[in-house]
Parts: sequence; structure tokens; C-alpha cells
Amino acid sequence: MKRTSAPTVDDRIKTAFIGCLKEKMKIEEITVMTVCERAGVSKSTFYRHYKDIYDIFEQLVEDFMKRIEQLIVRLFFEKSITMKEITFILMKSGLKKDNELFYARDAVLIDYSIELGNSEVIEILYDKAYDYVFRIAKRIGVDDESAAFGATFFLNGNIIPIILNVHTEKRIDLKTVMLTIELFEMEVEKWKRNQ
Repeated sequence: MKRTSAPTVDDRIKTAFIGCLKEKMKIEEITVMTVCERAGVSKSTFYRHYKDIYDIFEQLVEDFMKRIEQLIVRLFFEKSITMKEITFILMKSGLKKDNELFYARDAVLIDYSIELGNSEVIEILYDKAYDYVFRIAKRIGVDDESAAFGATFFLNGNIIPIILNVHTEKRIDLKTVMLTIELFEMEVEKWKRNQ
């Protein structure tokens, strides 16, 4: 029988925080004390892991973006995963439970960011995404101006429609995702040709 390991303190804090977001609590109303009580940890333990409530949100977004970056690298650079495999994984589990590409909490972060319209939270989400796409472009050797254009194009023209769809439909529209990845692949190939 396979044993599952107990959640770490960090996992418990993140889960408690995500629980607050699910309940539609505004981020500025979520207190360290509330998160500590829900996670069953002391304030000193909390502060060993995070600076404040916004730091948890930023780290959750950072985790999400790291997984997106790994996916892009695997798909476009290593060619170790195919669009068919990605589609299968998304169809199999969607955003209801964790899988290798997305975690259920990613949907909560996105939904929360859009629904409450907190500009500070949306800015964190957008800036992290922009930084990751910019870094991917730089990895190919693209100049700063092209990398900035590519990151803006990718986010505004592709990622935002997917996020809005997840928010309104509560599911991932695979056609939109596949089109997005195809457009990004074209952009990557264009960057490579221009080097």
C-alpha cells in the first residue's frame, strides 16, 4: 500500500491561504493570524516562510509560472512532450485536481484575481507571467525589444483569453489552449530564424 507523506508546513500555509481565496476573502482582509489558525502553525513559523500575506500569493504565482516555463521548454526546446500529451492530461483532469502541468489551486488564483479585480493582485500575476515569457525569449538570444514585444503579445493576445475562459466557464477550453501554444510556437520559430 502506497503511503502519502504528510503535508509540509509550507503546504499547510499555502492550503490555508487558498482556502481564504476560495471563500472570496479579499487579500487585504486575510490576516496572518487567520492563515496560521487554519494551517495550525504559529505566527513565528509563518514568518520563517513568508514576509506577509502578499508574499504567499507571489510565491504561489511564481510556482505556477515555473511550471508553465518547464512546459514551454519541454514542448518547444526539448521536444519531450507533444501537444497530444498535453491535451490528454488537460482533458483527463482539467483544473479539478493536480496534474503535472496545472494544480487545482492555479484556477483559484486566476479566478480570484479576475473576480475581485484587485489591481495589485492582477499586477503581480501579469508581471510574473511577463518576466517568465521575457526570460524564455532571452534564452533563445532575442534582443530586449523583441522579447518585450513577444511577452506582451503572448500575454495580451493569448494568455488573457484563456484566463477569462477559465474564469467564466470554470474549465479550460482546449481549442483556445492549442491555438495559443501554436501561436507561441510560431513566435519562437520566428525569433530563432531572426537570430
